[in-house]
Amino acid sequence: ACSHGSTKELVENLDPLLRRYGVTSYLSGHEHCQFHYNLDEMDYILTGAGHDCCYGASNRYNLPKGGELKYVLADTFDYSGDSGAKGGFASFEASVDALTVKIHKEDGKTLYETSFLPRQDRFKWRNSDAEATE
Repeated sequence: ACSHGSTKELVENLDPLLRRYGVTSYLSGHEHCQFHYNLDEMDYILTGAGHDCCYGASNRYNLPKGGELKYVLADTFDYSGDSGAKGGFASFEASVDALTVKIHKEDGKTLYETSFLPRQDRFKWRNSDAEATE
């Protein structure tokens, strides 16, 4: 959603592997903004505003079609300052019931919160490989 946009190699090579093995969330960093994007029951969290915020959301309309940009913390233009954030971070709380993700501003204020449920039971581990049981 931000300046760097989607990485073709990750979309073409990594995403199919994540789905094959039942991964439900992909967490990443670096790009100086924060967002939550959902596509086909996969949640993508980017948190990369630790020191400098924020890149512009120039690629928000270039995300893969059919998904939903649920949250974005970004400036209109790179480092224009109109997001009101100078930095930020994410915190994660994992339990047997859910993974809770909170996106924070540099002062610790929670800007966004969401929870992800565990993956479906249809994935079972056999010989270090995940196989769909359907």
